[in-house]
Amino acid sequence: MEVPKAACLWIVWALLALAGALAAETGAPGLSFRPAEPTSRDRVTLTVSDTSSSPCALPQLAAHVEGRTVRLDLSFEGCGEPSEGVSTPRPAGPQPFTVATRVGPLPAGSYAVQLFSDGSIENAAVLQVGRTDAAAGLPGSPGLGGLAVVLLLALVGAALLR
Repeated sequence: MEVPKAACLWIVWALLALAGALAAETGAPGLSFRPAEPTSRDRVTLTVSDTSSSPCALPQLAAHVEGRTVRLDLSFEGCGEPSEGVSTPRPAGPQPFTVATRVGPLPAGSYAVQLFSDGSIENAAVLQVGRTDAAAGLPGSPGLGGLAVVLLLALVGAALLR
């Protein structure tokens, strides 16, 4: 028995959503998108929020898009040793941080967003990018989408009445 490709994709997306939910419960880094519902015309800002284990580390975030996968690599640049004779105050304990990067515009479709830190996956989510063409009547259309649907329904109705 052969499993349809669409069913396999749904299983992958469900597993990613489950991984994201489990990561949220275990204190994994927060992952968010802006705009929340991007179209294929938008650049998407991907934001990671967490608490660094080192009070001195500076977070860096790099994004790589390959096919329908967006890989985010979170790394930390250390403060280094203070120069001789220079006293630099350092915060005590772990510090919260937020770091962001941008991708896109991306073609319409679903993207698996995977956040990695130190080579291991820390969080995952699904990013849905909508179409912007007018015939679809989706966000970003110049207003002809509704008119196209009405004309199509009128044509179908006229054909059925003959």
